[in-house]
Amino acid sequence: MTNGQWGAQKEEGESERKKSSKIPKRKNQMQAKKRKQCLDGTRQHSNQLCLFSFSLPLFYCEGLSVRGCENIEREEEFQKRERERKCARMERAIYQMSTKNLVYTALMTAVICILGLVPGIPLPFMPVPIVLQNIGIFLAGVILGRKYGALSVIIFLLLAATGLPLLSGGRGGIGVFAGPSAGFLFLYPVVAYLIGLVRDRFKNHINFFTLFIGMLVFGVLLLDIVGTIIMGFIIHMPISKAFLLSFTFIPGDIIKAIIASLIGTTLLNHSRFKNLI
Repeated sequence: MTNGQWGAQKEEGESERKKSSKIPKRKNQMQAKKRKQCLDGTRQHSNQLCLFSFSLPLFYCEGLSVRGCENIEREEEFQKRERERKCARMERAIYQMSTKNLVYTALMTAVICILGLVPGIPLPFMPVPIVLQNIGIFLAGVILGRKYGALSVIIFLLLAATGLPLLSGGRGGIGVFAGPSAGFLFLYPVVAYLIGLVRDRFKNHINFFTLFIGMLVFGVLLLDIVGTIIMGFIIHMPISKAFLLSFTFIPGDIIKAIIASLIGTTLLNHSRFKNLI
């Protein structure tokens, strides 16, 4: 081999070696460029997550930009779960009503309205009569619980306020809420809620005495004493006299509480009724 051929082969080898050395450099440059683009996109993505997420701390979002592109999907899933949890908490906080509960609430409101058709027993020494409608208030809390029981009573009062003669004796209109019976009417939803609270607390261990004690405390003593004292303020009666007059309602309301407790115990311990509620 001559010197000229040897030199030509040497130049060809050096040129090939230079070309082969440029390939990994280009690959490294392309990989570095892709890594930079990916990192910039990840930083931008993490900034968006920081803006729209309320639960992620700041250092978590800053660390997200360093983890690399392979963790983006995982972080998106995490953010999606966080949003779903927040939506679930908001939905639980909002008062939701299913069709079944709506029907039961309407039925209980109708029962209270029907009990209002029974005329009250007037008393000569006070302007508030003895009514049978209290049983409907007691049953609303026992059967429907605190939320829907109180809601059914509120719907009943709103219907009465519009002028429908749904109260005992065919009374109705906004004027009854400023009369002597106003204290009793405003206490009806409170009584239904408190009785329903007792029912919900002992739902798995319902018996006659549990319901009767709850009705005796909230439906008889609280309703009669506080309602009569408010009546005394409205008709300018001394509190001591109004307090004594409240005991006039107690014997009849105790009988109503016994009837409502028997009905509630029978229904809540019945297997078919348990499947309905």
